Amino acid sequence: MSAAGFDVVIAGGGPVGLGLALALADDGFSVAVQQVKAPTVWTADHPVDSRVYALAPDVLELLERLGAWTL
Repeated sequence: MSAAGFDVVIAGGGPVGLGLALALADDGFSVAVQQVKAPTVWTADHPVDSRVYALAPDVLELLERLGAWTL
């Protein structure tokens, strides 16, 4: 991917990178998100990934303003 033609290129498509991309796009920036590797496709024979995210109230408010969460 080339950075040409974008106002911002974000390295990483995790929760922070995608949240930043959404916020910048909402403010009128053209944004590209660069992810090093594609996510693994889950199938029933894969072990369960039990990672849990804890979201503080102010983070939930930010996600709601971005249209990514409904309180």
